[in-house]
Amino acid sequence: MDNSTGGGPREFHMRVLGKSAGAKVDLYFTDSEFAHRVSGNLTVRGNLFGVTIPPGTPCPHHGCFRAQVYTMSGVRALGGFAVRISPEEIRMFPSGLVEHRERRRSVRVPFQANVTYRLLRYLEHDLTESKGVGTGICLDLGLSGLGISTPIELPEHLTIGVTVNSPGWDAFGEVECVVNRVQQTLSGWLTGLGFENPSTAFTAYVKRFVLDSLHTERKTE
Repeated sequence: MDNSTGGGPREFHMRVLGKSAGAKVDLYFTDSEFAHRVSGNLTVRGNLFGVTIPPGTPCPHHGCFRAQVYTMSGVRALGGFAVRISPEEIRMFPSGLVEHRERRRSVRVPFQANVTYRLLRYLEHDLTESKGVGTGICLDLGLSGLGISTPIELPEHLTIGVTVNSPGWDAFGEVECVVNRVQQTLSGWLTGLGFENPSTAFTAYVKRFVLDSLHTERKTE
């Protein structure tokens, strides 16, 4: 499981994971009828990978797993065997190919917040009279858009008005976004949104947030 040598796809993805300490991880133990979900942050110790979790988090002591790691350049999906080595850490032993499930046009930084959305258009069809609304969780964002997790599938080319329910962000109200890609995950649907004609103030706010996040990450490396 050496992630520092070689040039194949698996080695490349392992190197990306090796540089992504602190990234959000959704890990699912898959040995039971219903997958047990545990969420935490990626830990990297040489060529060993783990997930830090709150000490009181209930989860199996060991078992086969599938996981999604939300790196800055995309979502990596991997599977293997996991062992809880302490109250605060699960050690992951990946097996097989690490998948690059989503490629991004620009750098994204982790950002968690609840979002609400309103249906606006699908292709050339006006949906505002439907009064359709929904909820999701923001996972990351960049200058061109954001990634959210939604409980239902939203089709590509759907335009929605997204409100980020977090201090500072909710001041901008509804931001128009278009669904560029969608991927089914173990917990729902990973939905990639592109900003549609964002205001100058909103763009400046996003840029400052991304730059500050990157600066903070580099200081902790």
